[in-house]
Amino acid sequence: MNAKLPLTALTLSGLLISCGGGGGTSEDNSPQSTNVEFSIAGITDVNVAENTEFSSAVPTTSGDSPQGDLIWSISGNDAPLFELNTENGVFTLSAKDYERPSDSNADNTYQIQLTAVDVGNNSASKAVNVTVFDVDENDAKPEPEPQPEPEIACTVNSSSIASDALYVAMNGDDSNSGTETQPFASISAALNSLAANGVVNAAGKTIYVRQGEYHSEVENIALNGSPENYLSIEAYPCEQVTLTGAVSVNEIKIDDWKQFHGDIYKVEVDRPIWKLLVDDEMQMLARWPNANFSMPSSSNSQSVYSAAVWAEGEQDSGSKGTSVSNRGSKKDGIITNDVSGSDELVTYHNLATAKDYKGDLLDVSGAIIVANTASFYTYSRMVKAYNDMDPIFTTYNPYTGALYNYQNKDVAHVPGTNVFTHEPSLKAYKSKKLSFFLEAKVELIDQPGEWHYQKENGKHFVYLWHPNGGAPENNVKVRDISYSFNLENSNFIKISGFDFLASSLRCNPCNNITIENNSFKYSAADRRVLKIYGNNDTGYGRNQYIELYSATGKRNDSGIIFRNNKITDSGVQSLIVSGGQAIVSNNLFERLDWSSADTLAPHATVMTLDMTNQKVEFSYNTMDTIGNSSMFVPEGGSLHATYNDMGTGGFAQNDGASFQLRKAQQAAVNMSYNWAHDSEKYGIRFDAPFDTTNESWGGQWGMIHHNVVWNAKGIMVKGDDHRVYHNTTWNNDDVDLRMLIDPNIYYRHERSIAANNASDSISSKRNEITDISSLYLGQKSDTSPLKTHRENFNGVVIDGVGIDLSERLEAQLIDIHNRDFRPKRGGELHDAGEVIDSPNSFSNYSGSAPIPQYTETTVHGEALDLGAYELDSPYYWIPGFRGPRASFPIPRDEISDAQALDVLPTVTLMWREAYQGAEHYVYLATQLSTLENTAAGDIDSSLFKGSFMASEANIYQSESTLISGNSYYWRVDAKVNDRLIKGTVWKFTVK
Repeated sequence: MNAKLPLTALTLSGLLISCGGGGGTSEDNSPQSTNVEFSIAGITDVNVAENTEFSSAVPTTSGDSPQGDLIWSISGNDAPLFELNTENGVFTLSAKDYERPSDSNADNTYQIQLTAVDVGNNSASKAVNVTVFDVDENDAKPEPEPQPEPEIACTVNSSSIASDALYVAMNGDDSNSGTETQPFASISAALNSLAANGVVNAAGKTIYVRQGEYHSEVENIALNGSPENYLSIEAYPCEQVTLTGAVSVNEIKIDDWKQFHGDIYKVEVDRPIWKLLVDDEMQMLARWPNANFSMPSSSNSQSVYSAAVWAEGEQDSGSKGTSVSNRGSKKDGIITNDVSGSDELVTYHNLATAKDYKGDLLDVSGAIIVANTASFYTYSRMVKAYNDMDPIFTTYNPYTGALYNYQNKDVAHVPGTNVFTHEPSLKAYKSKKLSFFLEAKVELIDQPGEWHYQKENGKHFVYLWHPNGGAPENNVKVRDISYSFNLENSNFIKISGFDFLASSLRCNPCNNITIENNSFKYSAADRRVLKIYGNNDTGYGRNQYIELYSATGKRNDSGIIFRNNKITDSGVQSLIVSGGQAIVSNNLFERLDWSSADTLAPHATVMTLDMTNQKVEFSYNTMDTIGNSSMFVPEGGSLHATYNDMGTGGFAQNDGASFQLRKAQQAAVNMSYNWAHDSEKYGIRFDAPFDTTNESWGGQWGMIHHNVVWNAKGIMVKGDDHRVYHNTTWNNDDVDLRMLIDPNIYYRHERSIAANNASDSISSKRNEITDISSLYLGQKSDTSPLKTHRENFNGVVIDGVGIDLSERLEAQLIDIHNRDFRPKRGGELHDAGEVIDSPNSFSNYSGSAPIPQYTETTVHGEALDLGAYELDSPYYWIPGFRGPRASFPIPRDEISDAQALDVLPTVTLMWREAYQGAEHYVYLATQLSTLENTAAGDIDSSLFKGSFMASEANIYQSESTLISGNSYYWRVDAKVNDRLIKGTVWKFTVK
């Protein structure tokens, strides 16, 4: 907005001055002009953080007093960017982006001339500079307000409704017949109505559950459909059905809430509970150090989704005054809180100074410790004294050290100290990072949103500091049910369309079960507050998760399908699928496993087990913000992991990877078309043994191709006879692609092939750069070498003299910020690859699982490109969960993404396809309103830019150069099952 001096004010002022000097006979009552000299004060140059609106102080004057009121104006090339109050001189500059300066000379200094004119036409001016400075955008730049997605109209196709279905409804009665007009009140009643001799056998039968919230558990019922006609339990089309494991406190309380201390209230209930929700949002079990469920940022250092909420322990915990040799196998049980250092977390992590809700020094005896002391192994144990422990811990007194000289060994913790003891763990402490937190004791409640449950004299009590303060309201629920479905000996069934809230699903054993189109929120759960925690014999806790186990003896083809579900917001391991030929496809896994405690070995958030050398498919899944060191682990067969997007993870444990494959799982594995990024752990990891004498004990015959790994720890490949093709890796810790030479002399990549990769660094060592030219990199049919180490693009150049790190892969890719990882035309990756002869040939494969078949990318241009993408391909694969409409715009969307930057006029538009979308329609406009008003699928609109068939094309390049400085809006509509689904509107600005 231009802020110019109003023309009427200037004209009137001039007229008054000219009239004052004339000789007319009419009376002149206007003020007489007098020359006065004044200057502008109270305003100085200022520095302003980017993305922050600036408003000046009210300017004042010094010197002579101006005549009458002042009229203010601003001028200069940058004046149009400011708003001005012409009456008081206050000027405002809207929030500016440092990376996209809009001042006249683009130096982030916005210059104006501020002028004040009095009624006598006396004036003063002052030059003012407002300089915008750079800040960390990840923290300081405010997130754009989430925009509501266009609603997808839902209509019930009456012809698709099963005519003989049974119905369940909130207004039903279990004594009814189960018709649409006489529905049952519970799913169990509907199933029991089908039972014959205790077994449901109703092939093709459908049970519809009508809209509402159901708090009940289906258990001790075996369900059986048939191969041709599954028994289907579904939410009625277009209706929201919630299956909850939580009940209102009002329904189970013995008396009313009573004030316990300050804002902490207490109520007696009639049963044990292990999770608490307010307004259907999970609250934090009382713990130390404190934590919250918001995402980490510069203003939130206590997010449960970060390592900052774990206190540190000394690596040789409890060793003061105690010889390590006295500890046997180092199953330790002593924690010494490490508070060394000078950062802001020292006080936050100092147990010796921690206070309870009364303000007294905190005593953690009787609390539960959750500790990560051995890479993948995070356990929970009771904090208790040594004399109650195993005899192995009675051979010495841990309190005889000079620093802590306790006189009473019958206590676990002396308040005001940093040492305490807990029940023994199964795993020895490793000489790595030791992290822990404490929970499940009422004295730990010290902030809003924390709660606790405990049993006192046979009665059940809940304690809560309500997030809004004061006495708890009627919006408090507690979890008292584990599973909405707890099935066994079931076959050929489908469960679809439900919202599971604080409830889970279990089927063990079962075969041919499909879990589809559901959401699971707060489903996986620990029960540590009930003192049900890590077991001394097995090491595993008593966690509840989504559990699908195939029947014994039928694991070769389990028929288990877990598809198009959303699994979010749980503190422990979330999904276990057991059985060959299982399918885990198109699921969203988000904000999971933040405690990582007491997981089923081999300790991953999602696992597939007992595959018996059969294929298991893990595809089109998104995993993001995962605490466990390993996001996904297969056990016992041939994993086909394709088109998955593996994001932030590993903050709660040591070691690990997004995809972790031990030696036995590498045979016949296909790891392809995945992204793994922004994690503290490896993207893809093949492990191998350290035994240097065993020729039959190592990882072999795995395939890793067309993956992109960045901002993590890269790819690590141990073993031999592997195939590593067309991967793109950069900006990872130490080395980006490790073709690791292991101590085992039989597994040193002498038969492996690594070809057509593009990487910042490729090395045969873990943490240092080496020359890999000696690695076996394949041969052509004429036995000449297929590749040299240089033809895999390696940002590390070893020329015999030294190591040159000057070449970086980032410079060879089109736009990594916007996730366009294609090679630049004419760059070192473009047309630099070579078609691989016999890519599926393994020298001595002896496994029973079929070798995955590698199909080389179609050559677009003179030769293959290096890396994961072919520049001129019409299709750009984007991995991850596919929603009901097109998603993941490239370039980033300015409306929803705080990290969006201006793009070049030659920008390419790409998108992730809609789930089950067959065709997509692209629209481009310069005005938001015109695009919003364009109907879905309108191919006659002037904004329509073309249709694109799914899996064949998803790249749009404007035929004309886009105009610099202009903003553009675009949309991708999807054709799904002959329905047109209108896409979200996205925005970008051209540099």
